[in-house]
Amino acid sequence: MQPSDAKGKARAAALAAALLLGGCIGGPGEGPGEFLRQITGDGLDGRQAPPGMDRGFPNLSRVPQAPEPPSVEARVTISERLARDRAAAAAAPAGSPAPRALPVGAGPPPPPRLAPALPVAAPVPPPPMPTAPAPARPPAPAAAPEPPAPVLADDAAPPPPPGIDLLAPRRP
Repeated sequence: MQPSDAKGKARAAALAAALLLGGCIGGPGEGPGEFLRQITGDGLDGRQAPPGMDRGFPNLSRVPQAPEPPSVEARVTISERLARDRAAAAAAPAGSPAPRALPVGAGPPPPPRLAPALPVAAPVPPPPMPTAPAPARPPAPAAAPEPPAPVLADDAAPPPPPGIDLLAPRRP
């Protein structure tokens, strides 16, 4: 391997690393430095840590044993109660109305009734087109100049700017 090949490979690796690092940037205002600070530094930015972060990783060798299954008599009793409840739910009580189902082809609701609109005057027909060429019109008068802007008195100064706490967010 020649020294120029090693330099070329090192440059290619540096370029690939820069491109890959550029793909890790989260937002337009966030650069690689901010990204690396969040990975290696305090990513909470002064916020409270999630609960349980102060405890270590749980030891999975201390998982409790599975509970003993209930006896056969208890399981039979539970099954009978469930069957009885299912049968009671299937039979509708005599006094309760059956739920009303929508027909399969039900369409959208009718449009709302609106107040009648005010009558509109009949359009005026345009004047008939002249057959002879119209006489030349005199030039339009020049537009009136705009009035000058009002002059503020010396004592009418603008209000002071807002405080620094309104202009920028607080930093911890």
